Amino acid sequence: MTKYITYLRVSTSKQALGIDAQRALVSAHIKEHGGELHAEFIEKESGKKVTDEDRPQLHLAIQMAKYEGCKILVAKVDRLARDLHFITSLMKEDVPVSVAGREEMSKLEWHLMGMIAEHEADLIS
Repeated sequence: MTKYITYLRVSTSKQALGIDAQRALVSAHIKEHGGELHAEFIEKESGKKVTDEDRPQLHLAIQMAKYEGCKILVAKVDRLARDLHFITSLMKEDVPVSVAGREEMSKLEWHLMGMIAEHEADLIS
């Protein structure tokens, strides 16, 4: 049984995909895959900021995933980060991450979705 760590993030309180909506998506994914919720981390911060200081909850989730054999689950790629370099660094470090509705994504899919998320951040700025 896969143990999941959910990571939920909003940039502002006005965000369309709020915490409750993200939680519903990841919960449905866990149920569909017969998994177990191990921990939940929530953050209110920009997706472009990815340092330990800017996103402490994300970095705690990453450490927990590495050391406790869990998989990080996010509602959408842009909830993880809007920084392609950061996303690819997680791939290189073999940090197990899934997106709700997409248990496994290829390296190409991660790169494409990461590029789109970063491009959206540029448009928003």
